[in-house]
Amino acid sequence: MRIIILYKRKQYGNNPDFKISRTNYPVQKVCVNFRTFYGLLSVKEKHFLTYCANRMYDFVEQTDYMFSPENAADTAYYNYVSKWIDHKKKLFFDVDEWKNYLADFQFSMGLRFHGNVVALWNRIPALFFIIDSRTEELVRYFNLPFLKMQDFDDRKPIEYYYELADYTVFNSNYKKKFLKYQEFLRKNKILTHSEG
Repeated sequence: MRIIILYKRKQYGNNPDFKISRTNYPVQKVCVNFRTFYGLLSVKEKHFLTYCANRMYDFVEQTDYMFSPENAADTAYYNYVSKWIDHKKKLFFDVDEWKNYLADFQFSMGLRFHGNVVALWNRIPALFFIIDSRTEELVRYFNLPFLKMQDFDDRKPIEYYYELADYTVFNSNYKKKFLKYQEFLRKNKILTHSEG
C-alpha cells in the first residue's frame, strides 16, 4: 500500500515553455544567499561574503542560525560582514512575499538552491554556487548554471558572474523534463490530465 499526501498549493512554473534570459547591462540589482551559518567559514566563503558586503547586495536569509564570531574566527571580519547582513538581510515566511520581493532584481547568486529557484520563478537569472553533492546533482540534472565555491574569484566583476548564468542549455531541455515529470505524475495517479 502507498500513501501519498499532497497539500493544495500554488503552482509556480507550471509552464512547459518556461525560459530564463538575461537582460542588458549594467547589473545593479543583485540579491545573494548563503548556506546555514555553522562552523568556520572557508577562505572562499569569506571572500564571497566580503564581495557581497563591499557591494551592499541584498541578502536573503533562509535560516534562524545567525552569523556569529565563531563562524568568522576574526573579529574585524565578523564586525564588517555582520554590519552588512544586519542592514541588508531579509527573512521570509511566506513564499509569495519572497517571490514578490525578488521581482525587481536582475540577478541572484549564492549557495542556497531554493533561494535561487525563487529568483527563477520571476525569470531572473541565478548562478548556483556548489558546496555539496546534493546541490550539484540537482543543478546538473536541471542544467542550471553553477560555479563551485572554490572557483569563486573576488577580483571578478559582477558581470563576469552574470555571464556565467547562461540558461541556453536549461532552456533547450526544460520542456522535455517538464513533460516527462508530468507523465510520471499521471502514471502514478498523482496528477490527473485535467490538472496538467
